[in-house]
Amino acid sequence: MLPPVLRGGERGLLVWDSASTPRAKDMKKFLARRRTDQIMIPAGMTAYLQTLDIAINKPFKDHLHMELNDYTENRMERNQHGNFVKPSLQEIVTWVKNSCDKNH
Repeated sequence: MLPPVLRGGERGLLVWDSASTPRAKDMKKFLARRRTDQIMIPAGMTAYLQTLDIAINKPFKDHLHMELNDYTENRMERNQHGNFVKPSLQEIVTWVKNSCDKNH
């Protein structure tokens, strides 16, 4: 749910990629009631129009996937029933921190 961050008569603007959710009729009505306009970024234009996705988010996700792969290949444990044990919250926070640090 989008928080009500606009004050008074201000309008808002959301920039979406070409995912289907923002195009849904209910979402358009929801945004219109909140005086929020939408701009859709066409498919194939990410490299030109979503520079944060290219410069920050993609490398961060790549580093995070490496952390997860290292965990699943080398440190993942099983319980007494043979099922995999989920990583601890501290382990996940460490993956995120490591990924952020590698991104700088």
